[in-house]
Amino acid sequence: MEQSTIEKTWLQAEVQQLKEKVEFLTITEEDINANRNCKTVYGNPESRLWKPLKVGDMQLEHRVAMAPLTRMRATSPPGVPSEIAIEYYEQRASKGGLIVSEATFISKEAGGHINAPGIYTPEQIAAWKKITDAVHAKGGFIYCQLWALGRANIGEDPTIKTVSSSNLPHPMRPDGPIPEQMTIEDILRYIESYKHAAKCAIEAGFDGCELHGAHGYLLDQFLRLDINRTRHDKYSGSIENRARFMLDAVKAVADTIGETKTSIRISPFVPYSTEEMKALNGEPWEQWGYVCEKLKERFPKLAYVSITDPRVDETVLYSSDYFRAIFRGIDPQTVSKLQDGANTQFPEPNEEHPTVVLVAGGYTASDAEPTCDRTGDLVGFGRIFISNPDLPHRIRHGLVMNPYDRSTFYAPDARGYTDYPFADENTPKFVPISQRDPKPIFKSLVSQVDDARLAVSKLHKKIRELEQELKTEKEEKQKLEKTVEDLNKKLEQKPVDTLPAKIADMEIKQTQEQRGCCF
Repeated sequence: MEQSTIEKTWLQAEVQQLKEKVEFLTITEEDINANRNCKTVYGNPESRLWKPLKVGDMQLEHRVAMAPLTRMRATSPPGVPSEIAIEYYEQRASKGGLIVSEATFISKEAGGHINAPGIYTPEQIAAWKKITDAVHAKGGFIYCQLWALGRANIGEDPTIKTVSSSNLPHPMRPDGPIPEQMTIEDILRYIESYKHAAKCAIEAGFDGCELHGAHGYLLDQFLRLDINRTRHDKYSGSIENRARFMLDAVKAVADTIGETKTSIRISPFVPYSTEEMKALNGEPWEQWGYVCEKLKERFPKLAYVSITDPRVDETVLYSSDYFRAIFRGIDPQTVSKLQDGANTQFPEPNEEHPTVVLVAGGYTASDAEPTCDRTGDLVGFGRIFISNPDLPHRIRHGLVMNPYDRSTFYAPDARGYTDYPFADENTPKFVPISQRDPKPIFKSLVSQVDDARLAVSKLHKKIRELEQELKTEKEEKQKLEKTVEDLNKKLEQKPVDTLPAKIADMEIKQTQEQRGCCF
């Protein structure tokens, strides 16, 4: 019976997978070939996307950037990048292209994820050096993203204390550790950690560093009023005070490795909070506008500012043009704050306004060229860079994309990490659905759906047969148990064995006969 139960469990799992396949196949071919939401062809050789761009000390040859992607494949402990990370980054390097590394802890106390890398020990430096050498060998560039979790530390490593700008817990992790409010001494120690990590990154061969000031991590926690509202010192209250830690951290890194090797990531449109707290934070223009103005004023040669574009959330209608204008020397009040009105044609960065903007957030292959043509930005890609290690080549030549497997994003091995194929002579060009004859596509999808449904039907039949076998086995077991029960009852009712008594009576009778006695 145990074998039948196991087989049934496996079959039920296979049925579920096939049901998901049926649902998947009935979406669109754009989803199947990973060109989700691509409405137009791409691969215009005249696009600004393929024009050279000076970014800090780097001379890029195109503007397709690999955004930072947490992959959780470092050793645990001590946060040393694995050997397969060398191949992973080398695969995605391109001549004159920029890679931003996965988020990398500035110190042990700034961490908390046991399989994320760090950049603060000799062992980590040595491992990263192999990676940066591999990227440089292909003519590429690579920045190290410097990371501190703050209250986003979920307690994977119990030896690391969770801290934040206040002691308010993470609203999305109510069962997580309660953070301790950082003291001024804690803040100053973290700033020293940023300095040390930046120095280690340059020693490891990185071309520069990007401070992670976005997505609800430590620097971002100080900016947001909903998180910082219970604090009462020079790092809280006013917009200027809440920006102090971030600006001080940028200064620490810039003073250590130089402005032209320093950058920062911000996410003005990503609340990482509850609905109630969104209202408390208000619109982003004042807080993040102040941050951008001070970055430009204090660090005029900053390499780039990475902005998580509101495209990442379809419910947000804002445009990042307001912040882009600050770095291009344009009055931000003259550009649209809404996506619908975002039509400003931005000039190229120049000697007077050299800081580049890197935008990321759900961009598709067909978005990149028109976005760059209007803004001149670097365009960062995440998930489709995972599944397409040759992404710049595919976009440049208009080729279809490999689909990504979300289940392997944080797997511990090479699956979904270094095993995605490169394009070859058989890789077709992408053609939007609107430009194709839908009949062959529909016929192909119907055929696949029918096959999947037939397989589901056969599996259901097999499951019913197994259920009948299980039922029969259960009935037989019940009969056997009843038989055993009846036998036990008979044994309990059987009289005490009289054999010894009978033998004794026979011996007495024999003795009496010998003596001639009778009764």
